[in-house]
Amino acid sequence: MRRELTWVAALVAGSLALACGKAPAQVALKAADAAIEAARPEVERYAPQEFKALADLSRAAHDKFNQGDYKGALADAEALPARVKAGLAAAQARKEELARAWTDLQANLPAMLATATTRLAELSTKRKLPAGVDKAKLAQAKTELDSIAQTWTETTASFQKGDVREAVAKARTVKARIEGLMAGLGITAPAPPAPAP
Repeated sequence: MRRELTWVAALVAGSLALACGKAPAQVALKAADAAIEAARPEVERYAPQEFKALADLSRAAHDKFNQGDYKGALADAEALPARVKAGLAAAQARKEELARAWTDLQANLPAMLATATTRLAELSTKRKLPAGVDKAKLAQAKTELDSIAQTWTETTASFQKGDVREAVAKARTVKARIEGLMAGLGITAPAPPAPAP
């Protein structure tokens, strides 16, 4: 009888220990999940690899919890806020990098567009076109320049909406297209503006 009571007492004690371990792990997981969801918009957009790592760590912590490893789940959950903070820092660094890239592109592309437009207008009035340029190529260049100008308008709209990543990607495409058009017509790109003192 005493042996049975001892066994029951041990079982109850073990259950209580598990229950006590479950609650802190549950609370920590909920807090970590909330932190990840709050950080999701920035980290997922600007630091996708960091966000994937966060999601994987969160999944592993939940798996441990579901398997009854509350101690392991608690340890993993408590480590997640620091990883969220690191993910936000990485996202912020990427945003700043993109902002600098946008500033450079915005400073150069309008001048490049203006140079290409002026040069095309000049070529259109010439009776004799430069070697390697004919009327068909000139007409094609005008069509391409109109398309580039439209894309640039869409690019600035993306930036104004706050989508810096998309704006920079489009601006880089615009730059490559202008450079290709100018090279095909023998147009020299304007020198970039001098940096502000």
